[in-house]
Amino acid sequence: MKSKIISSLLAVVLLISFSYKSDAQNAGEESFKQICSACHTVGGGKLVGPDLKNTTQRHTEDWLISFIKSSQSLIKSGDKYADSIFNAYNKVVMPDQTTLDDAKIKEILTYISDKSEGKSTASAAAPTVTNAGDTSADGTKNNDSLYTTTNIILFSIIIFLMIVIVFLSRVIKKLSNQLMDFYSSDRSFY
Repeated sequence: MKSKIISSLLAVVLLISFSYKSDAQNAGEESFKQICSACHTVGGGKLVGPDLKNTTQRHTEDWLISFIKSSQSLIKSGDKYADSIFNAYNKVVMPDQTTLDDAKIKEILTYISDKSEGKSTASAAAPTVTNAGDTSADGTKNNDSLYTTTNIILFSIIIFLMIVIVFLSRVIKKLSNQLMDFYSSDRSFY
């Protein structure tokens, strides 16, 4: 009975840990933070490069993908808007992102679009603390992703402890059965 309850709890914990927040918006947010946030914000003002708020409304997805993969190729092709951005930011070259596939760029663009529209899963009243100390424009720490290093370690520990509990409950049951057999048999000293 106990092992069935523990097994059920283990299944629920696993289900929750693997199904919670695994959509493209979160993957796009993580990619944006890793790749883009050093030079860009979404609604936080200009950094090295432009603020990307509403950029998905101003340009087509194909244009954005081309610009992200290689802004200089787009500029050299004669694209006047790409050239104007390059000139407006003191001819600082945006690094080519040729290693990103279109799907990953689309995830980032989805994040930018959602963030531009104010769609966010983070609580404004209580910012969450992250491992790396990611900081938003207003100075609060935030990261609403479940897949941070700390959370993965904690889930791993919980799963390990639940497995240990199941194992120990089976050992206790076997030992108690053997003890009862020993005292009820003729081999007993008492």
